[in-house]
Amino acid sequence: MNMNEEKLRNLLFGSKSKSVPLQTIRLMDERGVLPKHHGEFHIRQWKNSFIGDFLLNHPSRSGLIMDIKEAIGKIPTLSDFTERNLNKIAEILQKDKYQKGGIGIQRRTGHFGDHSVAEGELQQL
Repeated sequence: MNMNEEKLRNLLFGSKSKSVPLQTIRLMDERGVLPKHHGEFHIRQWKNSFIGDFLLNHPSRSGLIMDIKEAIGKIPTLSDFTERNLNKIAEILQKDKYQKGGIGIQRRTGHFGDHSVAEGELQQL
């Protein structure tokens, strides 16, 4: 890491920084999901991106981002969530590690609340 991990954690997570372990920051950096440059502009740009927004709200879920990357071949942006890519992502998320991990994603036909669910559409239980 080019920058002190504690300082980077504070820049990225602000008042929530103490709740994000430094080990998580290291892991995110190793996975390439943190901004490459640490200037104010790049930090703000990262925070406003899909990846930044997702990780700011779910810092321990960078592994999920890597699984999505495996499915679509790159770190995802919001525009990558097309029907075709969602099908690829669904296949990755249905691997045993997610079934055993309690995420509980499955395919079914029926109704979910007030929303109709089509064949093959994901539901999170």
